[in-house]
Amino acid sequence: MIAEAAIQSELAEGRLQARPIPTWLSERRIYVVRHRNKLISPALRMFWRNLLNHFA
Repeated sequence: MIAEAAIQSELAEGRLQARPIPTWLSERRIYVVRHRNKLISPALRMFWRNLLNHFA
């Protein structure tokens, strides 16, 4: 499950397909958490930066 706004280019290119979740309440808060003593991959770091830039 991921926000449609986060994958706009992939949807436009046909690399991903989106399906609505009928009972989804858009007012819900979603939190991204990680263990503070664990290293994160460059890909995950980039993903989090994109989340912060577009949704925070």
